[in-house]
Order: sequence, then structure tokens, then C-alpha cells
Amino acid sequence: MRWPLKNQILIRMLVLLLVAVASLTYASIHSTISAHRKAELDSLSRIVELMSTTKFPLTPAVLENMKLLSGAEFAFGDGKGNVLSKTSGSPSLPREGVGLTTESEQATSARVIEDSDRSWYHESISDVRDPLNPASPRVLHIFVSRQTARSVWIDASKTPLMIAASVMLLAVLLSLALANQVTRPLATLNQQVRKIAQGDVQQIPAVSRNDEIRDLNTSINEMAVKLEDHETQLRKNERLRTMVQFGSSMAHHLRNSATGCKMAIQLLASEKKIGDDENFLVALRQLELMDSFIKKFMLFANAPESGETQAARESNPKAVLENVIFLLRPSADHLNVELSVRSESDQSTIEMTEEDAQQLMMNLISNAIRAASERLASSSAARGGLVEVELFVQDGRFVFQVADNGAGPPENVVETMFDPFVTGSKEGTGLGLSLVKEIAARSGGNVDWSRENGMTIFRFEAESIQGKAI
Repeated sequence: MRWPLKNQILIRMLVLLLVAVASLTYASIHSTISAHRKAELDSLSRIVELMSTTKFPLTPAVLENMKLLSGAEFAFGDGKGNVLSKTSGSPSLPREGVGLTTESEQATSARVIEDSDRSWYHESISDVRDPLNPASPRVLHIFVSRQTARSVWIDASKTPLMIAASVMLLAVLLSLALANQVTRPLATLNQQVRKIAQGDVQQIPAVSRNDEIRDLNTSINEMAVKLEDHETQLRKNERLRTMVQFGSSMAHHLRNSATGCKMAIQLLASEKKIGDDENFLVALRQLELMDSFIKKFMLFANAPESGETQAARESNPKAVLENVIFLLRPSADHLNVELSVRSESDQSTIEMTEEDAQQLMMNLISNAIRAASERLASSSAARGGLVEVELFVQDGRFVFQVADNGAGPPENVVETMFDPFVTGSKEGTGLGLSLVKEIAARSGGNVDWSRENGMTIFRFEAESIQGKAI
């Protein structure tokens, strides 16, 4: 059976308060009754002490006056059970041995007697001398009204019970308020967890309280963020998997076409005797580069989870850059983009395969050429497109930097431009920068970008190896 948390808090709190209030109420009533009984006995003792020293005749008139002063009832007898005088409300004289003595009354000789519907404390004084008849000893009976146990309990319990009822009511209200403070946020968190289970990973607004509820709220929000990231990564992996499956088929056909094209160009070159023509050499190298990339892609597509990684090899960045510039300069000239290159220290090498270095440089430079050419096409700027390529060693680190005067990446892709399939260009695939980032990580380096003085700058850094022969 489901037992809501609100009921658990409320019932347990009420049981605890009920026990505490009942204990305090009983103790208060018992203390009040004891004090009341003691006051009654003290009153009787004072009257006995006063009447023991009296020297005046105890006539009915005198006894009535004593009743008005003390509130007690009196009976004056001869010691044989005969009443000589008494007050109007005095009960009948008790028989010998009749009466009940309680524990609280054992300090005195008072007895408790019952007369009709009333209860009395009874005390007698023997050997009282009557001035009117000194020779005959007399007995003075004194009666002090004693409340019944029921009436004492009723009178004594009224105030404590009223206080107890007020405390219980207040406790119920406080318990409900406390339970709501706990259960309402929990209900909200429960609804959010259900939404997360259904795929809605929106975060919950932060609560202003500083307790375990806030910690739980924070944990659920962190879980939602991680689930959203995980879901995004799963979608990316699924797209990559689909791309690999589709690309492996396309790569096979592209390789066949590239091989046929290469053979046709070689035959044409031999027939026309243009083997030394620069454009012919660029086309031939581009086809060879395409063939190597397709071959590498097919190896990866056929065994994407083999776990095998190519051993790191040293490459000469300057030699790689010269080859890349040779391949890309015709494209820059065709698009009216000035390609400026500054390369320093041809003795530096880097722990990166030549293929990775070529792919990294080609992606960054070709992106810059495209960005600079798009600037020319979208504006009437007098200055043409410009791409500046720098290669140098700084503080023991190899630095490759590409800057262009294009418009820069759109704001909607700034945070995710290095993710797969993210691009700000109409003709881009969104794979170039993600591949650059992967190569940088694989070589132990890093790549970042900035926008300075109207130039978009991509910068790659990694540890260089000095003193190696080229």
C-alpha cells in the first residue's frame, strides 16, 4: 500500500506530539490535584490549631461565626456521640473507625468521610473545656469540605486540555506546512524525471532554498545536461556511421573513376608531350592525393572498430607545406585570392604522419581561400581576397597559422564549428575542421581560432623536434 510522504511526516509528528502533550497534561493535572489537596489539609490544620486554644463558650452562634471566618463546619459534642451544638451545614458525626485515610493525608490525623453527596476532611479535638461546664470534657469536631476526585480532575484538567488542544492544532498546521515544503518540490522533481524518461531533457529552474532538495534539483539538471549531450553524441555517431556506410560505397566508385581519369591524363600527356606542363602536374598530383585519401577512407570504413592506430612518424612541415601550396595555388589564382606564404626553419620536424600534416594544412588553407573568395563575391570591396600562411617555431613549439580576410564564421556555428557536419558555407560539408581537430588531438597538439583586425585566424600548435635532418 502506498503511503505518501506527507502522511508519514504528519502522522509521526502527531503521534509524537500526542504522547508529549498527554504526558505533560497528566503531570500538570496531577500536580494541580496534589496542590489542591495540600491546600485543603493546610486549611484544616490551621483551624485545628486555632480552635485548640479557644477559651470561649462554643455555642451555636459562636460556631456559626467561626464558620463564616474559616469556611469550615463545626460540631460540639460530649464525647459520647451526642451533639451539643453545631453549625447549620455540619454533617453527621462519624462512627468510630469510619473514614478513609489517603497517602497524602497520613501526615495528619484527618479522616475522609462521606455524607450524602459530599466529601469531608474530619478532625476532632478532645478534652476541650467548656467554660459553661468546666468539669465535663467535650469534643470539637471540625469538617472541611473536600472536593470529589471527579470535580478536582475536571477543574484541574480544563486549562491543560485547552492548551493541549491548541498545541495539537498548531502542530497539525505546522506539520502540513512542513510536509508541503518537502513534498511539493519532490512532486515537481518527479514530474521532471518522468519527462526526462520520455525524452524531454529540459532543465528545472533552480530553487532558492539551500538544502537537500536544492542538491537533488542540481543533480537532476546535471543529469539532464549529460543526457542531452549523450543524445546529441549518439545522433552524431549515427550520422557518422551512416556516412561511413554510404561513403565506403561511394569511395569505391570514386577510386575507380579517379584511376580511369589518371590513366586518361597520362595517355593524353604522352600523346601531346605535355608531361612537364605545370597544370598537368597539378592535376596529376591532385588525382594521386585523391586516390590516397580514398584508400585511407576505405581502410577506416572496413575496420572502424579495430582499435589499430598508425604509429606516429616524423614529418617535415615545410616540405609538406610546399607541396600543399603547389596544389592549391592554382585554385587561389583562379578565385583571384592572393596567397602569401612565410615559412621559417626547415630543420624542424613534428611527430605527425605526412598524410595527416598534408590533410591538416590543406583543409585550413582551402577553407581560407574559399572564405576570402566568398567575401569578394558578396561585396564590392576594392581590396581582393587575401590568405596569409605562416609556419614557424616558437618556444619549442611548431606553429602553423592561416589567416584570411573573409567575413568570418557565422555566429550560429562559432561554438560548434569543430563538430562534424557543422558548416557556415553553402558549399562546405562540415567535415574539414572536425578532421583538423581530430588530427591535432592525435598528434598531441591543439587548434583554435580568433578574429583580429578583420582577419580570421586559425592556429595549430604542437611540440616540434629540433635538430633533425631534412
